[in-house]
Amino acid sequence: MYGCELDDGTKRGYMQYGYDGGDFLSLDLNTRTWTAAKDQAVATKVKWDSTGAYAMQQKGYLENTCIEWLQKYVGYGKDTLERKVSPQVSLLKKSSSSQVVCHTTGFYPKEVTISWQKNGQDHYEN
Repeated sequence: MYGCELDDGTKRGYMQYGYDGGDFLSLDLNTRTWTAAKDQAVATKVKWDSTGAYAMQQKGYLENTCIEWLQKYVGYGKDTLERKVSPQVSLLKKSSSSQVVCHTTGFYPKEVTISWQKNGQDHYEN
């Protein structure tokens, strides 16, 4: 499993190997060394750490190629990711004496503020 992130110019990446449903080896990008999660992984860790070449190759991929591809695919989805869709609003009232319920759906992004208004002013009671 591997991946990369770009957040306010900070690049982060991770690379982990698993075996038989559990953790096996993971790459520490800061030290460019491998961490064995099980005794069975120690031989592979020693081999991969002996020259450091594999860690350097993976670090380069995660901090460069992976970031480039991430930016490329985010760019492809930019129109979708930045779209704004107004909510569909329904007011429901079961009987003349029951409360009115506001039901909103279909909006994007998920952050939306909804308030009751009376005569153009926000109304918080009753």
